[in-house]
Amino acid sequence: MLADRLLTEAVETKLGHFDAPLKDRVLDLSKVSLRKATRELERFYRLWSERGEALCQGIRVTFPLSEALKVEPSAVELTPVELEALSEPQTDPDPVGSEPSPGQAPDPPAESSAA
Repeated sequence: MLADRLLTEAVETKLGHFDAPLKDRVLDLSKVSLRKATRELERFYRLWSERGEALCQGIRVTFPLSEALKVEPSAVELTPVELEALSEPQTDPDPVGSEPSPGQAPDPPAESSAA
């Protein structure tokens, strides 16, 4: 998406007409972005190929569908630890200076520097 946006902006602003070296750099950046995106998609594909069934099973156990659509347990069985990991919250820490979320211990005070 980044590469697409870079190329669109370069064309729409006619960057090559005004600053050819900068357009070359934008093109290089878009190539790097595409290569990285390709690597990430390949990584996702490998991960999904290896663990997709277990991930689907964990999602179905954690978020069951209606009775008519429930999926029978497959050959892939999840351990209680894996099931717990699927249902625990995966959120970022609260912003600095904000009140802690309910059930969250406050951060210890920062040490002062003797500068």
